[in-house]
Amino acid sequence: MLKVWVEDDKGGNSSIESRNFVVDKTPPAAPTFSEDPIGQAVSKTVTINFPSDANVKEYKIDNGDWTTYTEPLTLTKNATIYARAIDIAGNESVASHSVTSIGPPNPIVNVVELSEDSVKVTDTQTYPDPVERQFSILKDGQNIQTSSWTDEEEYTFSGLAPNTIYDVQVDVRFK
Repeated sequence: MLKVWVEDDKGGNSSIESRNFVVDKTPPAAPTFSEDPIGQAVSKTVTINFPSDANVKEYKIDNGDWTTYTEPLTLTKNATIYARAIDIAGNESVASHSVTSIGPPNPIVNVVELSEDSVKVTDTQTYPDPVERQFSILKDGQNIQTSSWTDEEEYTFSGLAPNTIYDVQVDVRFK
């Protein structure tokens, strides 16, 4: 309850006026998230849904700065998005959403050199962020050789049997 009165410089007092009020300490509902497409993808669009009583709508990605949310976000690598809703009374709610299913596009593998017992392959795909590659060669579905994860775009397999059909596989991951 708040009581207010006025006192003048001659000692006169007004009548006391009382008003009841409630201090709003209830935060708005936490923001929610939706991502499209569902499942593994090269990029994701994340929409943040804020409650109707949110006066301030902000987000940040990983350890970035808080930014006013105006439209859905497009991500090209995995990250955690934080969203906060602040109501007119200054109450705040924070939520987070981790996007974990963004991967690089499929590699484009080409044979650049071929000899009787070796093959050199290269990945010519353009990636939005730095990647590592792991090159494997298979015979009849069985792995014959696998490289370590490397920054290199090409790899040479040697010690291969002549007149044999092999399959080459390149796995790619963001650094």
